[in-house]
Amino acid sequence: MIIMKLSATFTLLLFSLFILACGSNDTAQTEQTPEVPSLIETVRCYASIVGKDTLSLRMEVLGNDVKGELSYNFFEKDDNEGTIRGEMHGDTLIADYTYTSEGIESVRQVVFLQENGSFVEGYGETTTRNGRMVYENPGSLEFDRGMVFEKVPCVD
Repeated sequence: MIIMKLSATFTLLLFSLFILACGSNDTAQTEQTPEVPSLIETVRCYASIVGKDTLSLRMEVLGNDVKGELSYNFFEKDDNEGTIRGEMHGDTLIADYTYTSEGIESVRQVVFLQENGSFVEGYGETTTRNGRMVYENPGSLEFDRGMVFEKVPCVD
């Protein structure tokens, strides 16, 4: 009976040492492997309400890549609703806005400047290239008369 208890204790001790040895080996490998920073996607929502006009922007941001939804709901005018896909360049979002208005799908470039936690839409001279409307000179856009999108809680 004593031999069985010693045998069981010895087996348990060997098993414990085996588990500890395996665990310490994983730790050593983890310490030797350089960590790669992971990108975390964030969702941000913005809105602009001026009189009876409502504009909304929902962005999914992963690093500098941005995708999401943008809608312009102007009172007594046709709504423009669609998707954006673009990149952040410092404090500036440059994206393509693919939208449907009056049953016709169109693509136009949009540019937003981030200021004090809000986004201000830029305006300037446009031209059509390869079937989409783009700004002739994105570096000279005006942001002082643009719509201001304030940060709002996202609603799913």
